[in-house]
Amino acid sequence: MATTTIHMPTHLLRALDAVAARRKASRNRLLTEACRRLVDEDRGAWPAGFFEMTHLSEKDRRELARAGREMDKAIRGARRRGTRIDDMDLAVAAIALAHGLGVATCNARHFNRLEGLRVLDWSKAARS
Repeated sequence: MATTTIHMPTHLLRALDAVAARRKASRNRLLTEACRRLVDEDRGAWPAGFFEMTHLSEKDRRELARAGREMDKAIRGARRRGTRIDDMDLAVAAIALAHGLGVATCNARHFNRLEGLRVLDWSKAARS
C-alpha cells in the first residue's frame, strides 16, 4: 500500500482525532474514507446534453460512430487472441483506423498487437 504525509493545521488535526475517537476509527481510516468519497464524487456528472451529442456536427457523429466500430473490432480481435490492450491505446488506435491512418509512437509494442493498424516506432528514431 502506498503512503503519504499530510501537513495540516493543529486545530484540524485535533478535530479529526476527536471524530476518530467518537467513531472508534483510526485517523488514517477517516482520511482514507474522506479521500475515497471525494474521488467518487469528483467522477461527476456529464455536461447536460453530452450523450445526445447535439454539440457535434453530423460529420463528427459519423466519424465517432466509425471510430466506435473500429474500437469494437479491435477489442474483439484482441480478446480472441488473448491479448490485453490498454483502453487509451484502443481509443487512439480506433480513431486512427477509422480515418485510415497509422500511429506514430514510442510504445510500438502496445499498438503492434492490433490487426490492421500501421505503426511507426519513434523510439528507434529517438535513439539515433
